[in-house]
Amino acid sequence: MVGTTFKSFPSYPQRYTERVDPQPPAPAELGPCRVEAVKAPRVPTRFSEDDIVVREFLPNTSRALVRKGKFCAA
Repeated sequence: MVGTTFKSFPSYPQRYTERVDPQPPAPAELGPCRVEAVKAPRVPTRFSEDDIVVREFLPNTSRALVRKGKFCAA
């Protein structure tokens, strides 16, 4: 089986790591609560076509497919 992944596979971009600005108010039933700041991500938060690679998925592992000439993700 062949598919496209991010170059950092098996890691992948995490969603919702950037804070919402302005922060919505907490539900009234929670009462006053403290909102902790999210730690700044150490990984890229913006991606382009250059961050996508084609991988072959095998029963116990996977590997990037390297093609000669111009490389294009599927």
